[in-house]
Amino acid sequence: YISEGRLDCVDVIVIHVGTNNVSDGDSVHAIMDDFKNLICTVRQSLPRTKLVISSILPRPTNSQANRTIYNVNNHLFSLEEQHVEILDNTLDFLYGDQPNLTLFADHVHTNVAGAKVLSHNIISCVNNLFQFSNCTSETESNFQSVRSTGRRFIPFNNTTTQEQSVSSQTYWSETFLSDSVQNKEIDIKGYDTNRKDRIGKSGGGFLIYISNMLTTIRRYDLENDDIESMWIEIIFVHQKPILIGNIYRPPKSNAEWVTKFELMLTNVDIEDKEMIILGDFNINLSSRKIPAKWSHLKNIFNLSQIVSVPTRVTQTSSSLVDHIYSNEPHNIHFISVPKYSISDHYPVCISHKRGLKSKKKIHEYITFRSTKHFNENDFVNHISQCSFNCVLEIDDPEEALLSFLNIFTKVLNHHAPLIKKRVKRLYQNEWMNDEILDSMRKRDFYHKKKDMYSYRLWRNKVKYLIENSKQNYYTNIIEQKRATTAVNYGSTYILSAVPTIIPV
Repeated sequence: YISEGRLDCVDVIVIHVGTNNVSDGDSVHAIMDDFKNLICTVRQSLPRTKLVISSILPRPTNSQANRTIYNVNNHLFSLEEQHVEILDNTLDFLYGDQPNLTLFADHVHTNVAGAKVLSHNIISCVNNLFQFSNCTSETESNFQSVRSTGRRFIPFNNTTTQEQSVSSQTYWSETFLSDSVQNKEIDIKGYDTNRKDRIGKSGGGFLIYISNMLTTIRRYDLENDDIESMWIEIIFVHQKPILIGNIYRPPKSNAEWVTKFELMLTNVDIEDKEMIILGDFNINLSSRKIPAKWSHLKNIFNLSQIVSVPTRVTQTSSSLVDHIYSNEPHNIHFISVPKYSISDHYPVCISHKRGLKSKKKIHEYITFRSTKHFNENDFVNHISQCSFNCVLEIDDPEEALLSFLNIFTKVLNHHAPLIKKRVKRLYQNEWMNDEILDSMRKRDFYHKKKDMYSYRLWRNKVKYLIENSKQNYYTNIIEQKRATTAVNYGSTYILSAVPTIIPV
């Protein structure tokens, strides 16, 4: 179909193939050859078209097939290049180490739930390709309403930097921070920290991270005591600036709050600039009973609300209470609400056409030996059958060592092959472990299923595991380095600066 030229001017081709090859008992080598031929065919007919290859899904009841699928999916990453993207579906279709039976209709095919997961992955991948493939200017922003408790606020992984994170701006509300938390405890390399704590009473609060590659001004003159808000103006070269307001409306607010908010927007509107207003408004736009005064307010200032899916999901309800408004919605070309259950609200992410020049997304990879199917007896038998006479006949010790390693490595590669795998970050926190990561996946899984009882159990377990692991890790550092003053001081600084930052 492709080689005959029946496709023309195609931006992206998504391919989900290989299932029948596994069913027919094809070897890993043969399946990889088919993938290479397919890529070659696309490159010859459509050299500028981006190709997305979706990984083969696991089989619920076939361990032999899963072994083949595992090896093929790992080898697929070696095919990734400028115009070829590999979409890894593995983790989304596993429950622990086993295939998630709730996503399959039989031993091969997905059910409706599985099809939704696969289609969501494909759509997200394609959106990312369009988002990163061009050299156009754009600004990535996201908003998260969290329910924190002072020093327990968890903004980011402490290893996150501007180079690692796509977002150039991140807005948080309900941080519950107070003056007992210093900026150095929540600072992120590559970002300027802007915060506004609620004064005089607990709760509330805003925190905004802005890339230090952007020029910004804190607009105190647009804020007032009647509306819990925080305004930032982003300055661009040879372009109009953007005013961004982070707003929080308490659940028990009355109609007078809307009137006061209208006065605030009047002052912003006078500036005649593009404005983006985001925050937790505690007005459920999924409900049919939207206050008429609120709808009228949008029309007055020509605002469009661009979030269309629920942002707060519980066992009994789904509500759209986190809004993003813009008076120039055409400048926002991408929006996503990922289902990360780190809080009682999902984060809301947008991509703006103006801002930082986006760089091509560079994937990070690690190479390691896979011992998943390693059998010690088979390895010992194999190595015992090898002849090392050629090594003994060599007089030069360096050449003898190279000869020995050549024989040994060939056997080792057969039983524990080298695997190249794409990862989110090259370096993980040293206190992070597989038990914590597995618990996080189960926490998010039950939240998606709206099984709030199981979700709370796993959420609390994640919290306990992280606290316990960090305590053990830093205690060991102190014990091991107690004799060295300089190193011990550095470890103490880490303990004082990072205890509130947890990867999610």
